[in-house]
Amino acid sequence: MSSSTAQPSSAVSETAPSQRVLVTGGRGRVGTAIFEDLAAETWSITRCSRTGGEGWLAMDDVLSSFGSLDADGIIHCAWSSVPASAGVINDQAIAEDVQLIQRWIARLKASPVPPLFVFISSGAVYGAAPGRPSRETDEAHPQGAYAAAKLAAERLLLDSGLPVCILRVAPLYGLNSDAKTKQGVISHLVAAALHGTAFSQWGEDSVKDYLHRVDFCEALRRVVAQRLQGGIWSLGSGIATHLTDLVKQVEAVTGCPITVNVLETPVWDVRDNRLDITKLCAAIDWQPRISLAEGIALEAQRLS
Repeated sequence: MSSSTAQPSSAVSETAPSQRVLVTGGRGRVGTAIFEDLAAETWSITRCSRTGGEGWLAMDDVLSSFGSLDADGIIHCAWSSVPASAGVINDQAIAEDVQLIQRWIARLKASPVPPLFVFISSGAVYGAAPGRPSRETDEAHPQGAYAAAKLAAERLLLDSGLPVCILRVAPLYGLNSDAKTKQGVISHLVAAALHGTAFSQWGEDSVKDYLHRVDFCEALRRVVAQRLQGGIWSLGSGIATHLTDLVKQVEAVTGCPITVNVLETPVWDVRDNRLDITKLCAAIDWQPRISLAEGIALEAQRLS
């Protein structure tokens, strides 16, 4: 990974044919990042949400339409929960998002030439890493309703026979967030350092793979351009970091101490969330290049 200072726009500097991409969940943090980082330089992006509105497609309108979807790829970010809000496994929490996937499968099958359907899943689907970074061939052990629903959606897509690419993504950072956003440990740590507030840590020390939005969007660009399909792919930085070390790195970058309040460990939180990204790196000729120190510095810049 590069040690030079990086800027978000530099990740998409390579010349590539423009792609027509439909992004679902376009109002969310991930969908917004995709639009901000890729629309200007490489993609013609149409944003779709459940609510619709001026400049937006309503999901129901798209799903009830007929014929071609006029897209090279669909990136499905729409999801009604995050791990913290989904809580423990229950049928009600899983049903809405899984049913939406079933509707998308039916709509794609009605298209003369189905576009590539990229499903933004989660590394949390693996559950705790088995003493090494999790691989695509490992059995899934989801913790909580969020990961269980993602796994159910994955299985439907894999059984559909459609051109699908399932990306099990590491925790993303560099996304738009505020104090009310429950996910996003790095943004919360940086905010705590800059504003002198306490950081609420879920449980004891954890080890996780953190991926900056720049690397995430560049990987997506290549996935769609190459029409990558045929199963599950882990997408992360490939570098696991202990939370205690992450706190120290944020303190070092910001020059500010952080007060940490340790709370009870939630049942849904995967304490060892490491990903083996070898398969994806080889398939799309991609390597993450934003180091954690660089990413923290960019986050401090954004939140200052």
